[in-house]
Amino acid sequence: MIDCGFIDMGFLGSRYTWSNKFTKERLDRSFQSVSFRTMFPNSKTVVLPPNESNHCPIVVELRTDRNRFKTPWRRFRFEEIWHENEQCSDIILKNWAIPMVGNMLQQVGRKILTTGKQLMKWHTTEFERQKVELREIQEKLADIMRQPFAPE
Repeated sequence: MIDCGFIDMGFLGSRYTWSNKFTKERLDRSFQSVSFRTMFPNSKTVVLPPNESNHCPIVVELRTDRNRFKTPWRRFRFEEIWHENEQCSDIILKNWAIPMVGNMLQQVGRKILTTGKQLMKWHTTEFERQKVELREIQEKLADIMRQPFAPE
């Protein structure tokens, strides 16, 4: 890496990116060149919590500015947990029944947009408690992953 002029970007999050039953290691890393750092001075590498794999995913965030308060555009995604809740069906039926103006394609687009907004609004109020619980569990898991490996 030194011969190529690469510099380790460091990381935020767990110090380990791989583990098995007996060992924890930092195998996955991100590197940058001086010119890359000049173009993206506020970039960072984040180690995410582990998932089904024995590797923790890492994300390199490319930033040219320090502005962290911009709210990024969120893509709408239907949550599987909504399907089990009767209120979800009611919201969809109610919002889909609202008459829209424009040609058929525009009407469908507007119905999808308004229904999605209502589902997101409902989700934020209805599932906030679950978000808090999930965040607490993720923080506990991150604390465990930061600790040195001990067989017990």
